[in-house]
Amino acid sequence: MAELATVQDIAANPKNLQIKELEGPAIVRSLDDVDLAVFSAGLRLQAGLQLQPLEQESIAQKRYAVGLVTLQDKQNDPRIQKLNKLLTDSKVKDFINQKYQGAVLSVF
Repeated sequence: MAELATVQDIAANPKNLQIKELEGPAIVRSLDDVDLAVFSAGLRLQAGLQLQPLEQESIAQKRYAVGLVTLQDKQNDPRIQKLNKLLTDSKVKDFINQKYQGAVLSVF
């Protein structure tokens, strides 16, 4: 289950910043009108934005990593082993790095 933070989760706002929650597409449309926006890498990619993130989750956190899973009795199946080897190949890592330019990080 995804963690969803809201404005109500803000414990203090000593600088009295104006903070608004917006749906993803509205964030993209409002970028010219805000000083700071927080949104997912997926939304950034969908919108075709070339932005430099101020903060990016480190690979070590692997918080939202996607992995290959199988049933325990299938873990030694040669087809599963081959798929795992292909998915973690350096060519896949190179493709991710080139295609997503830091918006998506490989964790293998």
